[in-house]
Amino acid sequence: MAYQVGRHIPGYEVQKILAAVDYFAKATPHLPIRVIGCGEGAIIARYAAFIDSRITTTELFSYPDLNVRLWQQPIDRNIWSILK
Repeated sequence: MAYQVGRHIPGYEVQKILAAVDYFAKATPHLPIRVIGCGEGAIIARYAAFIDSRITTTELFSYPDLNVRLWQQPIDRNIWSILK
């Protein structure tokens, strides 16, 4: 059950980004918060931007296509109802 509610590798990585967002939001409340990701980091950056509205800009480089052959993707991309 824990896997379905976000206790998996990408979920923990998103929690790291959200902790940094909390820190920078308190330290510099007047500046916009941007998240940049490349490759696997692009997926994590996008998930974090979906969750937290304080992230104003997300820059993604080499974003992998998640919709093609999802069953052949690495196991950490196997997230509960990702395609809905």
